[in-house]
Amino acid sequence: MLQLFILLACAASVPGAQQGKPAEQGTAQKEQVAVQQSPPVKDQVKAKKEDDVVRISVTLVQVDAVVTDRHGKQVTDLQKDDFEIYEDGKRQQITNLSFTSTPPPSMTGAAAPPEAKGSPALPSPPVRLRPEEVRRTIAIVVDDLSLSMGSAESVQYYLRRFVERQMQPGDLVAIIRASGGMGALQQFTADKQQLRSAVDRIRWKPQSGRIGVFNPVRNDSLQSIRKGTPPDDTRKQQLEEELDAFRDQIFTVGMLGALNYVVRGLRELPGRKSVLLLSGNFKIVPGRDLTRSPGLQRPLDRLQSSLHQLIELANRSAVVIYGLDPRGIVVPMMEAGDDVAGLTPQQRDRIVSQRRDELDDTQTGLDYLANETGGFVVAASNDLGHGIRRVLDDQNGYYLIGYVPEESTFKRTPGAAAFHKISVKVRVPGLRVRTRGGFLGVTNEEVYPVQRTPMDQLTAAITSPFTSGDVHLKLTSLFGNNAKIGYFVRALLHVDARDLKFTDEVDGWKSAAVNLVAITFGDNGVVVDQKMQSSTLKVRSEALDRTLRSGITCTIILPLKKPGAYQLRTAVRDVRTERIGSANQYIEVPDLSKGQLAISTVALGGNNLSADLNPVPSEHSSGSDTDEQIRTEAGPSVRRLRPGAELNYAFAVYNAKLDKAATPRLFMQLRLLRDGKPVYVGEAVPLSLKAQPEWKRINIAGSLKLTANATPGEYVFHISLTDTLAKEKHRTATQWADFEIVK
Repeated sequence: MLQLFILLACAASVPGAQQGKPAEQGTAQKEQVAVQQSPPVKDQVKAKKEDDVVRISVTLVQVDAVVTDRHGKQVTDLQKDDFEIYEDGKRQQITNLSFTSTPPPSMTGAAAPPEAKGSPALPSPPVRLRPEEVRRTIAIVVDDLSLSMGSAESVQYYLRRFVERQMQPGDLVAIIRASGGMGALQQFTADKQQLRSAVDRIRWKPQSGRIGVFNPVRNDSLQSIRKGTPPDDTRKQQLEEELDAFRDQIFTVGMLGALNYVVRGLRELPGRKSVLLLSGNFKIVPGRDLTRSPGLQRPLDRLQSSLHQLIELANRSAVVIYGLDPRGIVVPMMEAGDDVAGLTPQQRDRIVSQRRDELDDTQTGLDYLANETGGFVVAASNDLGHGIRRVLDDQNGYYLIGYVPEESTFKRTPGAAAFHKISVKVRVPGLRVRTRGGFLGVTNEEVYPVQRTPMDQLTAAITSPFTSGDVHLKLTSLFGNNAKIGYFVRALLHVDARDLKFTDEVDGWKSAAVNLVAITFGDNGVVVDQKMQSSTLKVRSEALDRTLRSGITCTIILPLKKPGAYQLRTAVRDVRTERIGSANQYIEVPDLSKGQLAISTVALGGNNLSADLNPVPSEHSSGSDTDEQIRTEAGPSVRRLRPGAELNYAFAVYNAKLDKAATPRLFMQLRLLRDGKPVYVGEAVPLSLKAQPEWKRINIAGSLKLTANATPGEYVFHISLTDTLAKEKHRTATQWADFEIVK
């Protein structure tokens, strides 16, 4: 469990722990950098409002539909007269029809060209999408509760290919494990590094009990088959079958719970929304000969209720569910792992028949979910990548079909609301249409009332993948390791004080009241630690202008018990105006116990920095108003520099190898990038290091000189460190940090 400490410091300067002299253990030569502007990337598509996709109200029922030809290609040029829509079998008059296209802006999905051999990979900084930039929102849910060992390996391989080759600009993606619990919502991102980490953590779970597609037949289970089941053992065998079926239902109910939570989170997100469910054992029936078993009735009722609730939620949230069976082509027959010696041909046929029924049952749930939400299922294919590509292509466009419902549609009678079946037909021969199965006779306004409590507002902000809001925040997380506390993250949350409301207090003070929430999630989305704090920030009246210019820095110290992948999500709410802002950051902490070369997070700023990254904040230095503002803007929490300024950097190196003279041999190369393209590439130069008692942690500091005509914009500072004494596989370590040049 992480320990989370939040220290609020109302000041217009950089946190003191980042000030001071450059580290003495290592220095780098100053360089002058001319930064030139790259062509800006313009938005080509604006996302529509979510309620434009699926709307269910007393004045309009509007659903989405996809039309394809016999080859599976989308048809985009149909008119209103080409469609018919029915509610409960009764034809409705179509009042509006439109086609919405959501193509990617520029990429084709081809793989990026490989890096030259021996050259370090350029960084892939996280893409910070704004809501209007999102084209597609994709949740890939992996049913790791029941994946077989072979299926888990296949899923990993194809999801890596998806991240590297099939993700497009404007895609907001989450890769979620069903075993990850209720933190899955926190993982929607455009950051490929974070998605790669999620893929790497997909594992086969021994408790699933599945090595292959079918459980092998063993000697103990064959005794009754060989001898014939005695009458006294009939009930025992039935109970064993019920236990197996009950176990499958528990897994399915758990899977439905994870899907339900994901769909609820998708409801508030923009873009064309889809869930890709990868499962090879998603059963919604307990077994062909057990459907009337009293012992299964209760879990079966629970499962059916959860299933219907999920479908209704997906349809109202404009989410399409697709099913992908990762088992590939499965032939239900006897396998090498089966012990079938002594079985008659009839007994073998019985086992094969049972396996055929089991295969059908495991795909029934995928078919049902997809059909009811407008998706489809990809099964019996050994190319899971092709299936993912089909799903992505299906997201590129859809028709919106609307009609005015009859008064009886939403007429409430005692008992549950009525379910209304929707069907859409296309008059053009040879075309196929997919749409949602229907809806309950309840309006969206009744289902989703407006949430106004402070906790509701903070929860919505902290679960959103977007770092936007009425209170502007900037989050900078600095990973490090020292002998005293081990692993830690020092997060600097900069709050724009101009977005807070300050009121008069006694004795010439001004105050602002804020709620601050910080939550740390592990690699699977499970909450590791959380903290909520309400504070009153006070400043002297004469210092208010300086505070408004420089902002407020909240320091969050996170000692870590172990390395790994973490998400830190924060939200700040102004109590008096109810304005809210949020910020989040993904943190990958390497395992230093493996002895491999590693670099801490790079601290950037326009001031002198300490590579020691001491997690204990020190006193803030004083200065004039102008100096305070310049230091804050150029400090590591904001990193805004002007042309001609010095870009100072500091970091720590871990696990450097030593030669016979007990000295490391390290070479460093610096790059600056904009829009993913290098605008400055320095030479690889040896680091001049002073002798010291131990070399486990080496602190490095240096600077680059920006030219006076440097073009304003957002940049990435990339550092590549090479240890010539290490093995070739672990010889190079890289790290990056972003900054901004302003006028």
